[in-house]
Amino acid sequence: MITFPNQKKSKKALLKQAIPKSKEFFFLCCLLLTLGCSSNFDIVEERLYFYDFESDYTNIDSVFVSEFNNTRVLGPFNNSGFSSHWDNLPEHQYIRLTFNLYIHDTWEGNSNDSGNGLLDHDAWMIEFDPHLKVKPHEKVYFETTFSNGPCIPGWCFTQSYPDEFPSNNRARTEANPKDFYGRCLYEDTPTGTSLYRVDKIFPHNKSSVVIAFYDRLKQDAPFDKLCEESWSLDNLTISLIKR
Repeated sequence: MITFPNQKKSKKALLKQAIPKSKEFFFLCCLLLTLGCSSNFDIVEERLYFYDFESDYTNIDSVFVSEFNNTRVLGPFNNSGFSSHWDNLPEHQYIRLTFNLYIHDTWEGNSNDSGNGLLDHDAWMIEFDPHLKVKPHEKVYFETTFSNGPCIPGWCFTQSYPDEFPSNNRARTEANPKDFYGRCLYEDTPTGTSLYRVDKIFPHNKSSVVIAFYDRLKQDAPFDKLCEESWSLDNLTISLIKR
């Protein structure tokens, strides 16, 4: 049974908490602010589910759990991922996702040399209902990149996060300032893993949903792929927002 504890918030409080910085959600910010001008307008956020991945994996496929940072996390993943699927959802207009994302080892962001002479990128994605055949402009989709590479004057392995690819931001932009050792290839490097607290809102109003989290990493180095670079995820909250 799914319970929905009410979390009514003021317009100002929810907007301050929920509005992401990424430019792909600018239209959403404008919509919420416009609707917020009405005195009869309320935003209600209801928590659908919280995963700490210690023991409960309700409606999660591809369950692969490991230990990192003294806690159980989902992953690590490399050219794979997982999805969460839900049916019989109550009325809502948006879905909010918050989670801790660990980026392990040699991610090179927007500047990955794939070995064929052409630059590619280490992509990480969230996609809603990937099984549905819809027009490209109707797809609810967020693609970005992360970089654990150096960023010095004259040279920087840039990343797109917190924006969508192909934006250019400095490596580790908005990462947690705490240092974490790498998971495998950079296990002796105190900055080998970056931690991001991701908070994103997506338009959605259907009664069912599949939310997929996955990557497309480019590698040609003679190392085990999962050891060279990977990602893991923890403390995932899925919330429904209605107005």
